[in-house]
Order: sequence, then structure tokens, then C-alpha cells
Amino acid sequence: MARLWRLVNRHAGDLGAAALAALAVAGLGSGSTRPWWVAIAAVIAALTLLIRPVAERVASVPLVAANGIPGIPPVAVGRGRAVLVAWARAVTAPVTALVAWSGRPFAAAIVATVGGLILAGTAYTAYRAIVRSRGQTASYAERIAALGPQFAIYTSRISHNRYQIAMWQELLVESGARGIVIVRDRSALRELAPGSPWPVLLLPRAEDLEIALAPSLRAVFYVNTLPRNLDMVAWRGPRHVYLGHGDSDKPLSSHPGHAMFDEIWVAGQHSIERYAERGVAIEPSKFRIISRPQLAELTMTRPADSGRPTALYAPTWNGYNSLTRLSSLGIGYGIVEALIAGGARVVFRPHPMSGRTRSGRREIGRIRKLLREDTRRTGTGHAWGIEATGATFATVASQADLLVTDPSSVIADFLVTGRPIIVVKPEGLSEADPLPSVDEVVLPALYRVRGDLADLPAAIGDALGADHREAARTVARDALFGQRPGGGWEESWRAELARVLGATAR
Repeated sequence: MARLWRLVNRHAGDLGAAALAALAVAGLGSGSTRPWWVAIAAVIAALTLLIRPVAERVASVPLVAANGIPGIPPVAVGRGRAVLVAWARAVTAPVTALVAWSGRPFAAAIVATVGGLILAGTAYTAYRAIVRSRGQTASYAERIAALGPQFAIYTSRISHNRYQIAMWQELLVESGARGIVIVRDRSALRELAPGSPWPVLLLPRAEDLEIALAPSLRAVFYVNTLPRNLDMVAWRGPRHVYLGHGDSDKPLSSHPGHAMFDEIWVAGQHSIERYAERGVAIEPSKFRIISRPQLAELTMTRPADSGRPTALYAPTWNGYNSLTRLSSLGIGYGIVEALIAGGARVVFRPHPMSGRTRSGRREIGRIRKLLREDTRRTGTGHAWGIEATGATFATVASQADLLVTDPSSVIADFLVTGRPIIVVKPEGLSEADPLPSVDEVVLPALYRVRGDLADLPAAIGDALGADHREAARTVARDALFGQRPGGGWEESWRAELARVLGATAR
């Protein structure tokens, strides 16, 4: 039904024009005493519908916008025009047709004319706004320069940017350096502006990006691998640094596209070797090892005994293609049932992207309902929703005795705790099949469970009992990250940040 509605909405103008043409023919041949009024009303309405696509296109052109930067308009300024065009498009054709069929062709002509004037007027004002905005490039650049940003975080994603930026936000805030966030879509500005510690700047066109190149800008940080990163990298001056948003053996952790950046900051030597193993040739001098500074929040000691062990279930999402379709969320209900049966308190923390799909939302809802009912029945303090997702992964992981997940970057992060990890294989893989997107050096450290979950209870029992993989986890942790630096996990990060930004970063 939703797909049908989108199809009708997309072609509403064509359908309306056809209906009004039929109305004109019917009116002229009906013997009406005023057939020409019917024809005139239909022609005016048809012309209105012809104006509609032009008005839509002009009104929807995104303009430079920002939050909290004096002299640069907020995103809401241009949004009203698009809404006005949408309403005029939706109302004009059906109202005109109804009024004309009711025997009031003159009134129909007025309705159509008003709709056309709204569309034409909106298109004109939108066009003037485009011309005016593009004439303000130098002024906008001066506004940004006055802020004196030392770094920018760049993302061209339309939505779901917050969790990727959040991975680095606190670390950058602690540095004391001045920053801005650059986005390319209005919805991204609306998503990130609330609560951002830095101004968020919408620069829709590639040529608009020059506005952000303030003399003080030392580095641009990239948190994802998207084609439009190239638009920003093409502007020379600041150092272009790839940070990513997690370390794992997934394809995006060693993508050939990373070669475009001036520097690639990675967790350890193993992360560098991963590129070569995948046949990705990158100049060695581009790599900088920063460890995993987010791990500074992780507590190495086990949580205090509360009578029940705490199991963190953190499934990844299904990605964009078959290579990244690794999520266990579809069988998550059974996983959580097994954890409850094994006597665990469950913390359910799904990947933020899982809520984008109907099936993901359905499974998340089922698991939350299961935890809610078990909490009500037994008094066990299971955690879900904002309680489980509102804090950083390190904060939540510090409270867990066990991690249950699937192939994802949380495996590497949780290894630092030294506590057991159960990884659920994607459905369809047998016990003999290799675990995709997990480093070979890490495999011996993991309790691996088939997608049918038949061996999950035994894995839970061993992980929370004798724990035969404890020594292997220490080997895997040291292979990925090395020994914990004397200055803490954030020591290398601070040094590299100070180097690229200058002495003002602390």
C-alpha cells in the first residue's frame, strides 16, 4: 500500500492533467450552457500541473545553511517552500476537478489559477533565494573563518550520522580544539544540529565546500567510506584524515577508497596488514596507529557480583550487500531466550541502523517485549531502549560479564576487557564454514555458535563457567592492539591529534 501511494504521489501531476483533459472533453460534449468555462478551468488547471515539476525542482534545491552561525540561515528557511509546493500540488487538481464537476466552472478556474500562482510564486522566490545564496559565498566563508575552526568532521550520509560521529565526539571535545561539522543534506543537518558541541554546516554542492576552508582549518576527519568524500578531499590545504567508526575485518575496514586520504588512523599494526592481505596497496607512510582511544572508558576488572551475570547482546545490522549481511537480529529472540534460561541479566543494544527496516523494528520490538515481560515476572533488571543505547559502548560493556554478538567491530573492542565473547554465525553457515569478516587471529578467542542456535546453551555455560578461551583472548587482544600504553589507550590519539592540529590540542 505504501509503495502504491508513493507511485500515485509521484505521478499525481500526470494523473491530474489527464483527468482535467477528460473533464474538458466531457464538459464540451455534455450540452452544458457554459461548456467553455469548463474547458477554460481544465486548461488553467492543466497549465498549473505543468508548472508543478518546475516549482518542485526549484523549491527543493538545498542551499547553504547552518545551526548557530550568525549570518548563515538555518535549514528551516528553505524547507517551507518545498512544503508549500507539495500542498499546492496535492490540493489543486482534485479541488479543481470536484468544483468543475459540481457545475461551477468559474470557481474551478479560480481555484486552478490560485494554485498556479502559488506554485509560480514559490518557484520564483525559491529561484531568487538560490541566486542570493550563491552570491553570498564570500560572506559565508568570512563567517566560518571568524569561528577559527581547527578541524572539521565531514559526512555525506543523509541520515544515521550521529552514532558514527559520537564515537569520536567526546575525544575531540576533550582536546579543546575548535571544530565544525560539514554535512551535504538538509536531513543530516536537522539530525545532527540538536546537541552538537560544534556548529553544523550544510554545504550541498561540491563548490560550496570551499566555504569551510578557513585559514585556521588544519584537518578534516572522515567517519565513513562514501563516494562523496572525494568532493571534500579534492580541496587541498587541510590534512584529510580517515577515522572510520570501528575496527573489524569487514570490507569497509580495508577499502581501496581509503587511498584518497592523506592519512589513515588505525587501531594497530594488524589493521595496517589487513589492507595488504586484501590486495589494497596504500603508501605505508599514510598510516598512523592511534590504538582505540575509546577503550579508555572500559574497566578491565569484572563487574561486581550481583547474583546474576550480565550478558550484553549487541547485534550488528545487515549492511548494504551480501558481504555485510551478518546480523543475528533475525534470530535474536532465540538468543535472548537462551541467555535468560542460562540465568543471565540481558542488556540489549542493537545497532542504530537496524531500526531503518520494518523487519529490524519488528525484531527489536519482540526482544524488548520479551525482556519487559521477564523483568515483570522475575524482577531481573534487564536493560533495553535508551538505558542500553544512551551511553557509549565502553560504558555499557564495562558492566557486562559476557558479550553475545555477530561479526562486527564490537568484538575487537570487547576483547580489551578480557571477558568471554560468543559470536553467532550468519544463518546457513555450518560449523565447518569459516566465520566471515572476523580476523583469523581473533577466531580462537571466540565461542562460535551456529545460526540454528543448537550449541548456544553449551557456549553460554562454558563462557560463564570454566571459560576455556580466556588465554586465547589475551593473545588476540595483544595481536590487535599491543600492550596497553603507559599513558593509557588514548596516549597515541592525543599525540597524533596534537601533531595534525598543532600545539593547541591537548
